[in-house]
Amino acid sequence: MPSYEVRDPIDVFHVQRCVSAFAGTVGFARRECNELAIVASELTSNILKYGVRGSIAVDALSDETGTGILLTATDVGPPFHDLVAAQKDGW
Repeated sequence: MPSYEVRDPIDVFHVQRCVSAFAGTVGFARRECNELAIVASELTSNILKYGVRGSIAVDALSDETGTGILLTATDVGPPFHDLVAAQKDGW
């Protein structure tokens, strides 16, 4: 499972490219690869906005319904002061 460190704004582009390429090797169409790159970009940007640093891990999933990709974002930063409030839309 590939994992990419996130420490600098340039890492957003690196993670985008790597996730898109990984999705292509798993069998996703070009449009889907681009959409997954957007998701990876958002996750990476959020690590930089709200955390100090972190990582994005990418893994392929497959079952009887098809193939998917799991993106796991982990950050090191300040904790949520109010987790329930943070889970509300727009908070």
